Amino acid sequence: MKSHAITKRQSKQTGSPCKRSSGYTLVELLISVVVSGVLVTSAVAGINSGLERKQLIHAAHAIESDLRLVRQEALTTNTNMVVSWDAGTAWCYGIDTSTCNCSTTSDCGVKEVSGATLAPRVSVTDATFSGASAVTFDRVRGMADSSGNIDLQGSSGLDLRVELLASSRTRICSPSDTIAGYPAC
Repeated sequence: MKSHAITKRQSKQTGSPCKRSSGYTLVELLISVVVSGVLVTSAVAGINSGLERKQLIHAAHAIESDLRLVRQEALTTNTNMVVSWDAGTAWCYGIDTSTCNCSTTSDCGVKEVSGATLAPRVSVTDATFSGASAVTFDRVRGMADSSGNIDLQGSSGLDLRVELLASSRTRICSPSDTIAGYPAC
């Protein structure tokens, strides 16, 4: 029996054989923290990308809806209606019976829309109608005086375009064909 006592070490306190601790080592904990950090970082990037895409789509549909509304308003009120644009990162547009400056508070009598409020992660890279930054809808037929495009771009490069066609109809398309569900321009 004495040989058994020599081969197995025994705990001085309990007299039972020594066991390895069941906790984690420092290296295992550090690896877990690093892996968790990588997963959280990629999740946040995915959420930001999805949020930007949603804002881009929302802005394009809001603009398209307002262009249709302005056309209808011109016909209903028998008044020429104008949509004026200010492109860039601090973009906006205004609706009035004449050209207005949407950057100036209350300059546009019917409606003012700020990109910072509508879609803060989106900029308007171009908003031109036959070279002008405003389009007028005729009170008699509701026709726009010119066709044009409003190009929207997210900070990651995703883009959509709202086209005002010569027939005064609107459509949304993707210039770089990167957003599913929208045809290429």
